[in-house]
Amino acid sequence: MGYGYGIQQARNALLETADGITYHEKLTAAISELSVIEKDDVTEEYFAKIEEWVSEFENRDRQCVDAEGQLQENDSFELMKNLLRKLIWLCFDICETNTKLKMLDENDG
Repeated sequence: MGYGYGIQQARNALLETADGITYHEKLTAAISELSVIEKDDVTEEYFAKIEEWVSEFENRDRQCVDAEGQLQENDSFELMKNLLRKLIWLCFDICETNTKLKMLDENDG
């Protein structure tokens, strides 16, 4: 779909971090937005980070959520907090980089 789609999904993920009642809902929604990004939507570096962090989230998610959907205070909780912080910065980076790349593509085309 291209750089524009990557920008759209990164923006959607950022919006999801401000939405949701629980911390877990915010992270789940943001990961959901980023997980649909494909290789041609972002740089190779960003795509690798998305794949790695989506996988990390899926592996840790089961370990740190209680029956009510709340994050439990444990090692996985701290990892999830750090993951959300990293995802927020990644989304900003994707928006900035993809905007530049999209403009270059449009000028070349």
